[in-house]
Amino acid sequence: MEETERQAAARIQQLADLYDVNPSSLDSEEACVDTSDSPPQRVGDLHLSEDTNILKSQVLQLLAELQETRELAQKHEENFLELQGVLEDERLASAQQAENFTRQIQRLQAQLRSVQEEIDSLEEEKESELQEVEEELRSAQEEVQALRQAAEEVAAERENDIATLQEELCRLRAELLKLEQMRQEYELEITSLRAEIHMKSWGTQESTAVELAQLQDELECLRDQCHHLTDERQILQESNSLLKGQLLMQMEGQKKRASDHSQKTEATAEELEEITEERTVLGVEQAEDPLEDLRGLQDSPLPLEEMVPLHNLGGRKVQGVPPSAFEASAGNSQIEESPRTLKNGGNVGLRQQLQSAEEKVQLAQSECEGLLNEFQELQLRHRISRDEQEKLQEELKHCREEIHRLKGSGSQIPSVSDPPLLSLPLIGLVVIVALLWCWWAETSF
Repeated sequence: MEETERQAAARIQQLADLYDVNPSSLDSEEACVDTSDSPPQRVGDLHLSEDTNILKSQVLQLLAELQETRELAQKHEENFLELQGVLEDERLASAQQAENFTRQIQRLQAQLRSVQEEIDSLEEEKESELQEVEEELRSAQEEVQALRQAAEEVAAERENDIATLQEELCRLRAELLKLEQMRQEYELEITSLRAEIHMKSWGTQESTAVELAQLQDELECLRDQCHHLTDERQILQESNSLLKGQLLMQMEGQKKRASDHSQKTEATAEELEEITEERTVLGVEQAEDPLEDLRGLQDSPLPLEEMVPLHNLGGRKVQGVPPSAFEASAGNSQIEESPRTLKNGGNVGLRQQLQSAEEKVQLAQSECEGLLNEFQELQLRHRISRDEQEKLQEELKHCREEIHRLKGSGSQIPSVSDPPLLSLPLIGLVVIVALLWCWWAETSF
């Protein structure tokens, strides 16, 4: 609007400059035209007045346009002011909204920072828990590796012990075979001696003194043989005690170790049981045979010098007769005195020898029964140890399965909505406590 006014004012000024007329002097010129009286001047004034009227009409028209323009400009200015007020109100409202938005943005940023801090703290806790779980899993793996190595070492020791026991069993079997052969030889000799006794019982009694001397020599030989057999018996007893000690050590080692070779040990125990039974049967047979021979000699009506052929006894051994059967002859000096004393006291010596032999047989039977009881007790302990080993193996297998499951679950990273990670450390601790309890129970038994 201001530009329109300026354009109208500029147009009026151009017209005024064109006619050299001042717009403000139009009214004064009209007054001067009315008051002038001269005709030439009046004609000029008329022309001038016409031009002036034209100009005036144009100026009035322009003034009217200017007035309209001013009114329009004023109206536009009022609209402008109104719009400016509205704009100011809008600006204030937008400023308030911007301030509110700024406050909300700041509040949201603060909440975002707090949430971010919480997320960071949760991530740190999660990482720390994962590290703890990994460390516990690593320690559990190391413990399992150590237990596995210990089990392998125990298995190796068990194999070595079993090998030594097998060697000992082979040696004992060889000794038993040797003793069996000797027993058969002695049985043959006893049979031959019985036959010779029956054949020589019908002979004469002329060579009594010579036979007594030979009998004394034979008694000395038999004593030496008895000493030799006693030494062999002591060696067998020592080997038996050594074997029992090895078995006891083996059972103690089984209580302290976790092994996987219970079947081999059971087979070894069965072989030992068979060997012990064979030895018991052999001992009883060896003890019964000389008793029968001595009873037959005691019940025989023939005299002693006729019953014992001295030329067939030299260098022979009697297996199964206890050492005291031949050591009880305390009347050897009396035998050398006279044949009559030998005849009268022969039966008494045989009775004493028979009684001592029976006592030795009873002692051997009691020892065999004690050995059998000890062997049964060892078998019971072996079964108990085997059951404990099976239980320990089952628990170890269960622990390995738990550890494999923990490995599989530890490789997966849980989400935020997952349950707390404290269950994995608890499971690891439970597994470790179970392993320690099993180990303590095995060692304390």
